[in-house]
Amino acid sequence: MELTIPESEKIVDSPIYVDSVKVMTYKDRLSLVIMGSFPDGCTNIGQATHRVESEGISLQLEGWRNPELTCTQALVSFSFVYSQVPEQVLERADSVNVNNTNYPLNN
Repeated sequence: MELTIPESEKIVDSPIYVDSVKVMTYKDRLSLVIMGSFPDGCTNIGQATHRVESEGISLQLEGWRNPELTCTQALVSFSFVYSQVPEQVLERADSVNVNNTNYPLNN
């Protein structure tokens, strides 16, 4: 499933706070499970992209929200499964960099 941002809504970038990243088996393949929180009840994950670099995996998560909506101003937990990184890369990775912060992986 591809994440898409609704084109008919006015949107702005919104931060995503990551607490931890784990490697887990999801639908019979190794995947990254990212856990964290959104700053409010209206933020969503809009896009997730990765790069495999010599020093490891770099993942960029982008958040968005409609600025015209009234939202709860409380941290809202989320879990996100990202299965686009090749399994052989995940098998040897010790950490992953998400939005410029390094997280250890417990393989």
